[in-house]
Amino acid sequence: MNFDKTLYRSLAVQHIGCEAPRAYFIPYQSENISDGDITLSGSGRERSAYFKSLCGEWDFRWLPSVDRMTDPDAEFAAMDEKITVPGCWQVENGMKYDVPQYTNINYPIPCDPPHIPDDVPCGLYRRFFTLTPEQAGKRVYISFEGVDSAFYLYVNGEFKAYSQVSHCTTEVEITDLVTAGRNEIRVIVTKWCDGTYLEDQDMWRMSGIFRETFLLFRDAEHIKDVFVRTEVSEDLSEASLKLEIDKPETLPVSLRLTAPDGTVICEGAADCRTVIGISSPILWNDERPELYTLYLHAGNEVLRFPVGLRRIDVKNKTVLLNGRKFKAKGVDRHDSHPILGHTVPFDHMLRDLLIMKANNINTVRTSHYPNDPRFAALCDLRGIYVCDEADIETHGIQVCGPRETMYTTNWDCLTDNPDWTAAYLDRAERLLERDKNHPSVIMLSVGNESGIGMNHRLMSDYFRRRDPSRLVHSEDGTRRVQEYLHSDDPAEQEKGWCRYADIQSLMYPPVDEIVKYYAENPVVPQPLFLCEYSHAMGNGPGDLEKYWKAFYEHDALFGGCVSPTEG
Repeated sequence: MNFDKTLYRSLAVQHIGCEAPRAYFIPYQSENISDGDITLSGSGRERSAYFKSLCGEWDFRWLPSVDRMTDPDAEFAAMDEKITVPGCWQVENGMKYDVPQYTNINYPIPCDPPHIPDDVPCGLYRRFFTLTPEQAGKRVYISFEGVDSAFYLYVNGEFKAYSQVSHCTTEVEITDLVTAGRNEIRVIVTKWCDGTYLEDQDMWRMSGIFRETFLLFRDAEHIKDVFVRTEVSEDLSEASLKLEIDKPETLPVSLRLTAPDGTVICEGAADCRTVIGISSPILWNDERPELYTLYLHAGNEVLRFPVGLRRIDVKNKTVLLNGRKFKAKGVDRHDSHPILGHTVPFDHMLRDLLIMKANNINTVRTSHYPNDPRFAALCDLRGIYVCDEADIETHGIQVCGPRETMYTTNWDCLTDNPDWTAAYLDRAERLLERDKNHPSVIMLSVGNESGIGMNHRLMSDYFRRRDPSRLVHSEDGTRRVQEYLHSDDPAEQEKGWCRYADIQSLMYPPVDEIVKYYAENPVVPQPLFLCEYSHAMGNGPGDLEKYWKAFYEHDALFGGCVSPTEG
């Protein structure tokens, strides 16, 4: 085995051999079967003839130091234990390999970016699978929906790919290395990599292939990606779907669009750029999450996209959905399970959302990373607004330097550093591209507690350029400049709001301050969103009545998210 130990220590390497990020979808063999893709009864992707789950029992070996591994083949040959995938090795097999680690601010490793310890623990995974001649005759892709923190992929003994970014999907084409019959996958997962410095979220630290992994079998020519852009006129009387289909020019594609009641709105041929007009559209919101359904037929495949038509505006410091004021009655949610750690079953995600709806919660912030790719689809169905957060937090860098600059230059040393730009933009792209077709996603967040600087601004530029239909969120950007609003000098006050965000955001501010400095302050032209308030840890929650009295009295106060106990 060719094992390059420099990759997980190299700031210049994010991915090798991986596909460009794309929207989440599963190809099906018919419209009828695709209708069971993601429903409030369960996830039906296993019904696709082009899908093969690799979840279940894998061979496993844990090593205290990947750096001291001199003969990977010998280590794989010595495997004598099993582990469940998806899962976190810290909670598997009686915690015999490692233990979960909880830390809020401090990094789990000595702070010296981009360097990581000399000894990095790792997990070796192996799985055998069988392909039929029909499956092997297609183009074969493997998808990993979440691996913490970095991994190497080997197929039938050959190195195929490397990837990092724990909470985003990695897809790799393996057509050239698989055959009909028995095949072998080997995965080496490192506990830390240089990307660990961007993943210092306040949570339990766990490692491994913690989300589902599967194979897709695609036609030789197939649709690579789809962006369903939606627009609704200001008077709400007209809407349009602007389809951007990434496909070979020679591949014919047909479409069928149905209304929420099943009525056929449009059908016919589709090009790489296709526009569909809809008069008197039925609009999506949290109370009535009405969804159209778009089917795309290409070769033997059918792709299904639920489509929600909605319009988001900010006018007079007020957030409007479909021309109406509304409030974010939200919570922050870690994608975590009390027993399984970062491995969250589908029914647990659904249960979370049902509890939220039963308690009049209409907004979720995915604190502080992208959740399972099916989560946003459930929010589309249940009517939950989503603040979708990039997999970025650098809280630990705050205490790595002089105490007097811990809230300024310390915290900014990665976010305002061009050496880290590629890593930040990669995480922005993987967030947006995966979730771009979900109407529930109304905000895109550049990350949590990671300072300010050029890399946040570049992420914001990317979000606005690629998808201007959503609001850009940055709590760090608002917090850093809020002190200027306390000045008596109008010129200084003008510096007091974040220009690269579309909505101002704070954590745990006093009620009187948000009213004085934001709601009633003409200098700040944007509404305020409390991305965290009333921390729900121990006996922390309080003053909800005062907050909500202020929220309802001032249109400029958009609402907020109660921060949960950490995941």
